[in-house]
Amino acid sequence: GDVLRDGKGWQIDLRGPKLDLTAILAQEETNDRKYVRGPPVGIDLNIDRIKLSKGKYLNQVSGRLGNDGLVWSNINLKCDVEKKFTPNTDLSPKKAKKDLEVRLVPKNGGRHLKVKAYDAGAVLKTFDFYKDIIGGKLTLKADFVDMSVDSKIMGTVKIHDFRLVDAPVLARLLSIASITGILDKLGGEGLKFEKLEALFSLEKGIIHLKNAKAGGLSLGITASGVLDWEAETLNMKGSVAPLDMVNSLLEKALRKVPLFGDLFSGGEKGGGLFAAEYSMVGPIDDPEIKTNPLTALTPGIFRKIFQILPGNTTNGRATEWHDPDDPN
Repeated sequence: GDVLRDGKGWQIDLRGPKLDLTAILAQEETNDRKYVRGPPVGIDLNIDRIKLSKGKYLNQVSGRLGNDGLVWSNINLKCDVEKKFTPNTDLSPKKAKKDLEVRLVPKNGGRHLKVKAYDAGAVLKTFDFYKDIIGGKLTLKADFVDMSVDSKIMGTVKIHDFRLVDAPVLARLLSIASITGILDKLGGEGLKFEKLEALFSLEKGIIHLKNAKAGGLSLGITASGVLDWEAETLNMKGSVAPLDMVNSLLEKALRKVPLFGDLFSGGEKGGGLFAAEYSMVGPIDDPEIKTNPLTALTPGIFRKIFQILPGNTTNGRATEWHDPDDPN
């Protein structure tokens, strides 16, 4: 490649068959130094294969990155990801032109981020975000509120047409909520969802989710709460409903009748006709799950009444509900 002095900054042009970033990325994760503004840097990439970590690669990487000396201010990047094709599903596009597109531009004193992934499962697994999704098209739009290193980020993420396979935490939730007819699908070809959508904010390593909802013909689930990315813990609550599409159709029909809409949905956005309330608190991989089975076949307005009753827990103890919105 070429490294050129460009005024007070630098312009770097990298090209070739392989670039190994594992040592640099590992150093970044353990770097506790104070951030000091340096010279601006522009980087042009045209690399056949970039190694992120053991077994994790980006392929056919092309694009341009700009750093103002403190934060990344401009990114226009396209690449492919490693994919494992699973039998019985064709959700992973074998001939996708570019699986991942990332664009970051300055906007109103901050930055606007847009990410598109045409195989959401492969991209999320490559970056170690989540491993139990197969296929799907992902769209993420978010805004950094300023140009600082610790800028707050607010945005929306959507995934269309994907499957969940294994998903042990969801499997435990369904079992505790006595929604057992769907569990076999998780262990087989996967549980199909038409859409996932969530509003989120990220600040100081903590992700706040609001009114997240995933829905399919077999299941619907909502969630609100917080995930502490660094501590790897969560505090979430929501509802889970079997036969989500049936629930939604019934709710829409009843909503046209005065009083019946609020009666059967509890006035909740995205609430199904029948659902079980739940909460999850603790480690992301092994949280304590509580739910009240009485709400599984109870119209929405009565679900709120049953919240005052003790919930069943994963260890058999009856404990109080934790409200993710309560800082105490």
